[in-house]
Amino acid sequence: PLSLARTVLGSAPQRVSASARWNIGGVDELLAATLEYADGTIAQIECDFVTAFHQTTQIHGDAGLIELERAFTMLPDQPSAIRITRGAHFAQAETITIPPANHYQLQIEGFGHLVDHGHGDWPEMPLADTLDNLKTIAALYQSAHEGRPIDLA
Repeated sequence: PLSLARTVLGSAPQRVSASARWNIGGVDELLAATLEYADGTIAQIECDFVTAFHQTTQIHGDAGLIELERAFTMLPDQPSAIRITRGAHFAQAETITIPPANHYQLQIEGFGHLVDHGHGDWPEMPLADTLDNLKTIAALYQSAHEGRPIDLA
């Protein structure tokens, strides 16, 4: 969810707040967070290992809504869908069907292409974005442990 927010919004959050449920070993079983961006945009993310399996993603904006049925791990033998609703109230949704794909195979093929061609950066996920995500994850854990918002700016 964090990488998707980064991709959609094009920047790292400036402030984060998180709550988590920890297991007996100190690992977060569930984490819910609010991410605040410099332009006033707010994103909410949740990730967990304990609730019923789901990967629905919604992106709400002034001009409509985008819903991703299986945003992170598509089934290799079943199609997925993206629904786009343009307009504010009771607008008709457009559904785009995504053919089945093995996302792990696609990742391996993409990595192999980078190795074969000597690229040091993955265009879809530059190193700078990865490092920003690591800082954000650390801030989310700090917020969840300390019960307060953490500024990243």
